[in-house]
Amino acid sequence: AFRLVDKKRFFNGRDQDFLLKQSADIIVIATGAEGEGGLGFPTRSPVQFIYDYRKQRAVQVILLDNRRATELYNRLQTEGKQVLLVVHHAC
Repeated sequence: AFRLVDKKRFFNGRDQDFLLKQSADIIVIATGAEGEGGLGFPTRSPVQFIYDYRKQRAVQVILLDNRRATELYNRLQTEGKQVLLVVHHAC
């Protein structure tokens, strides 16, 4: 399913909490063509984990440019993974 939201470059704690509530095991953040999105997570590392205290589990977060993020999302979907894609399209 697709859901349009306000443009974001920075994901604050409330935004991250919303993403965690989507029950994905992997969150892929498409950072835009120039990599300017996806700010606000613990590091700027392309692969990291954030902890979901409600479910007491770690969720993998992957930051990639739009093309690579959508390719990864499609591959993970075909593998049957619970994955969420967030696309930053402004940059």
